[in-house]
Amino acid sequence: MKIPSWGYVVGIIMLLMGGFGIISDLQYINSPSIIALQKETLDGITKDIRIRNSDSTYTQIDIKKATSVNRTDRRKLYNNVATILYDFLDVSEFTLKWFVRFGYIGLLFSILKMIGGTFLIIKRPFSYVLAISILILSFGFNIIQFMIFGSDFTSGLLSLLVGYSQLFFAIFNLILIIIVLASDKTAYFKPYLN
Repeated sequence: MKIPSWGYVVGIIMLLMGGFGIISDLQYINSPSIIALQKETLDGITKDIRIRNSDSTYTQIDIKKATSVNRTDRRKLYNNVATILYDFLDVSEFTLKWFVRFGYIGLLFSILKMIGGTFLIIKRPFSYVLAISILILSFGFNIIQFMIFGSDFTSGLLSLLVGYSQLFFAIFNLILIIIVLASDKTAYFKPYLN
């Protein structure tokens, strides 16, 4: 019996999610060094802005002509932007540790999702059970990530954005689970029932 079209679609989506998940998980694993580099860069920029603002002879490409903002207002604006960026990148040690932990665990789930999608496309006796199991586990993993990142109010906006993005992926996994459960599965079991 032929592989149903939903099997191809869900299999390809799982392959794509697994591939993009690997990229994302590698970024989670490297997040402490990435965030440290961003903060270091931001420190250099704000230091440079403070030096330029304190130097009365310095003029940026005629910014006064381009805007009607006076020097004092520009200093406040730069300080506000720097404060917003610092708040965004302010990630607690708790969150950084979980970024790395979830990066390694997510790497495993991403590889499993690619394997499940592949077997859903090539049809083996265990393909359906493997795919639905991986989707359910991924759904649970996304919910756990949402709960941990969404509950850390000591971190900045970055942690909350990551948490809520996991909620989006949990909903997407739930949709795939519903599609797989509601679809005709006889193509995966019929040849093996005889």
